[in-house]
Amino acid sequence: MKLTAERGWSYYDVAKKAGMSPSTLYKYYHGCKLPYVDSLASLADVFDMTMDELIGRNVKGVNEQSESKRLPSPASKAGQAD
Repeated sequence: MKLTAERGWSYYDVAKKAGMSPSTLYKYYHGCKLPYVDSLASLADVFDMTMDELIGRNVKGVNEQSESKRLPSPASKAGQAD
């Protein structure tokens, strides 16, 4: 995940800051589990961005986030082999 790499953080670091287990964060990132809104809010707070920015949603008046900053959607992961 580019956001973690930019900061030099591991899954464990991000999960701890967001108040969740590393395995839960892993499942979100790999599309095995969908996050609850409160989990998205916690992750957005950790990365100092809005939830829209975190999920790559184009916000009116804000440039669209680059593909590399988006969390993958379960649909995009479903067609990929592990």
